[in-house]
Amino acid sequence: MSPWNFAAVVLWLVICASTGSSGNENHMTSHQADGPIVETKYGKVQGVFLDGAKVFYGIPFAEPPTGDNRWRNPTPPKSWSPDILQATKIPPACPQHCALPPLMCANETSEDCLLMTVHAPLTSTHLSNLPVMAYIYGGRYIMGSGYNLLQDGRYLVNHSNIILVEFNYRIGALGFLVAGKGKDAATGNYAIHDQRLALQWIQDNIVAFGGNPDSVTIFGQSSGAESVSIHLISEKSEHLFHRAIIESHPFALPYRVHADAIILGNKLAKVLNCSTADMSCLRSKSYEEILDAQEKVGGEIVNPFRLLELFQPWGPWVGSDDVPEQPVDAFYYGLFSHKPIMIGSTSDEGRANVFLAYKKPISKSQYYETIIADFRLRALDVLYRYPPTKLESDDQREVLSIVAHQYMFVCPEQVSARGISKYSDTWLYVFDHAISFDAWGPNYHCCVNHPCHGSELPFIFHSPSLAGFNFTIEEESLSRSLMYYWTNFARTGDPNNSGSECMPLKRDGFTKWPKYDKSKNWQYLRFMTPQNVVMENYLSKECNFWDSLNYYP
Repeated sequence: MSPWNFAAVVLWLVICASTGSSGNENHMTSHQADGPIVETKYGKVQGVFLDGAKVFYGIPFAEPPTGDNRWRNPTPPKSWSPDILQATKIPPACPQHCALPPLMCANETSEDCLLMTVHAPLTSTHLSNLPVMAYIYGGRYIMGSGYNLLQDGRYLVNHSNIILVEFNYRIGALGFLVAGKGKDAATGNYAIHDQRLALQWIQDNIVAFGGNPDSVTIFGQSSGAESVSIHLISEKSEHLFHRAIIESHPFALPYRVHADAIILGNKLAKVLNCSTADMSCLRSKSYEEILDAQEKVGGEIVNPFRLLELFQPWGPWVGSDDVPEQPVDAFYYGLFSHKPIMIGSTSDEGRANVFLAYKKPISKSQYYETIIADFRLRALDVLYRYPPTKLESDDQREVLSIVAHQYMFVCPEQVSARGISKYSDTWLYVFDHAISFDAWGPNYHCCVNHPCHGSELPFIFHSPSLAGFNFTIEEESLSRSLMYYWTNFARTGDPNNSGSECMPLKRDGFTKWPKYDKSKNWQYLRFMTPQNVVMENYLSKECNFWDSLNYYP
C-alpha cells in the first residue's frame, strides 16, 4: 500500500479547500466568460479561470526579438495600457523542429515568442504573498516551450498554494549565434539574457498575481537544469532568485569556448550564403531558413577533442560574466551563489541520448570506435571497466547507455553536489520509476519501462490526465510526494518543512529527506514505488572510477 496516509490526505484537502480545488482540475474550458484581471507594470492582463486555478497565457516580458532585434539582447516590453492584454490563449513556442515526446511539443511556433504563462490558485490576490516557482524547460537548447500539457501547472498551484511561472527563451542559432564583427555582431548567450529578463519581470510584477518576489525558486530539467546552474554561477542573476532545483543536468557536456562558437557561427553563415560579418544578410533570412541551416551545421565537428559537443551543438559559450565557468568547476570550487539547492537525476539518464543518437543496434566495433573517439587516451581504461557484451549479435547500446548515465550525468553531478554541500544546504535525489502509461511516443519507444531522462516531470506537475493518461494508486502517491518536497523547498528552503498547515506533514507518511553530507555517507532520497527510500553512496564505486579519470569539462 502507498505510504500516503489516506486519512491525513482527506483532512489536508478539507483544510486547504480555500485554495479552490473543484475536484475536476483537468477541464480545459473557463468557468465564466470574464477571466481574472491583474495590473502589471505594463498594463492590465486578463487571463482565464480554469478548474482549480487562474491562468494567464502568453504575457510578453520582452519586446519581440524579430527584425532588427534578432540577435540582440532582449529589452522590456512597451506598455499596452490603457488596453487590457488578453492572456487567454496558449502561446507559441520559439522557432524549432520539435522531436520531443508528444506532450512536450507546441502546436505553434513564432519568432515573436518571448512570452510567459502564470498559474495561480483561484483564491490568490495581490496580498497573498505566495512562494513563486519559475520553471525553465529543457530540450538540448533547440526544442521545448514555456507551456505544454506536460508542464500545465493548474494542479500543482491549486494543491500546493504556490505561483508557477513558465517562460519561453530563444533556442538554437536564434538563441546562441556568435558571428559578425563590431557593435552589430551576434554575441551569443541570448537565451540566458532572455531568462534573466523573465526573472526580472517576476521581481517587478509577480505581487499582482499573488506571488512573493522575495521567495523565488528556479527549477529546470536537462538544458533547463543547465540554465539553472548558469544563473547560480553568474553574479548577474544572483538577486533574481532565492533557491534552485537542478533536474538531470548533463554535466559532462562541455560548453563551447568563444573561439569554437565563432567557428560554428561562421559555418551557419556560409550555409545561409552570407559573409560571416554581414549581420544584415543573416537578419534577412526567415527563421525557417535559419532552422534548416542550424541542423545542417549542428552535426559538423567543430572541436575534434570535444566530440560530446555534438549532443548539444547550440548552447552557451563559456568565459564571459554570463557563463564564467564550466558548472562542474564552479560548483566544486564554490564559485556560485550560496543558496539552498536540490539536485538529482533519474536512474536511466543515458538511455534516450544513446538510442536517439544511434537509431539502429550498434556492434562491438562501433562501440569501440565510440569509446575511443570520446575518451581518447583514457579509452582503454573505460573499455577495461565497461567491456562490450560477449555476443557479436548483442546491441551494444545497452552498455553505452550505462556509460552515458554514469559519465554524463550521475558522477559529475555528485562532484558538483559535494562541492555545493560545503557552502549551501543540499539535497540529492534519484528518480527510479518507469511510468505505467506510454506517453513517450514513437521516437522514444526505448524509454518504455525505463526511468528515462525526464520521467519525473509528469509527477511534479501531476499532468498526465490532461492527455488522457491516468496514474496508478502508487503513482498518485509518488506524484504527491514529489509535489510535497518540491513545493516545501520553494516555500521554506527545506523539502521536509512545509511552513504551512496546507501541506501534509512528514509524520503522515513521508520519508524525511536527509541533507547530502559526507558525515552521513552522502545519503539521498530514491523516489520509487511502493515508497520512497533513503539510501547512501549512490554508485560510489563507479563514480570513483570516473572521478579518477579527471575527464569532466
